[in-house]
Amino acid sequence: MTKTNDASSLHELVAKAQNKKLETISSFKEALSKKNSYLIMEGDDGGQIYLVCPMSLIKCDEEVLDGLLKKLDAMAWKDISMARLYYEILIPNSIVPGGMGGGIAEEKLWVHKEFENNYSDIQKMLVCGKS
Repeated sequence: MTKTNDASSLHELVAKAQNKKLETISSFKEALSKKNSYLIMEGDDGGQIYLVCPMSLIKCDEEVLDGLLKKLDAMAWKDISMARLYYEILIPNSIVPGGMGGGIAEEKLWVHKEFENNYSDIQKMLVCGKS
């Protein structure tokens, strides 16, 4: 799998500069059981947040998430070695630091504007494991 459950270095630097604590979650299974847990996918070592989604909405398995990360990265940066997904406790409607405007921890799936035309396909993968 391509993923790592650690927040990106950029995300960590921003949190440190703002004197905020990151509440990362170490596994998919643990993230499913935690209140206010979110999936975050990013590329370019945090240079672009691809999507932010509450774990409560995710019904697919980890393999589907890995495949989705690869698809999004192929569309954006084309360097999977710099892409990752991780899980974090976030306050709803808070900003997820990252390049290209970061992301937003909404109560629904949030995608970067580059992927807005793919929103329904991304949502289907997360909810059903199908595109």
